Amino acid sequence: MKRMTLICLASERDQTLEILRDAGVVHVTDMQEPFGAGLDEARVDLAA
Repeated sequence: MKRMTLICLASERDQTLEILRDAGVVHVTDMQEPFGAGLDEARVDLAA
């Protein structure tokens, strides 16, 4: 498996990733650990 960096406009990010996923050409992983209040709340809800 090879790694690549994809650069696209932020406004087209979701559409670009969806097209690549549908084509089956990439496995997408986050480069930065997600964070935020909403994520913290979701983790608490899942743990309950």
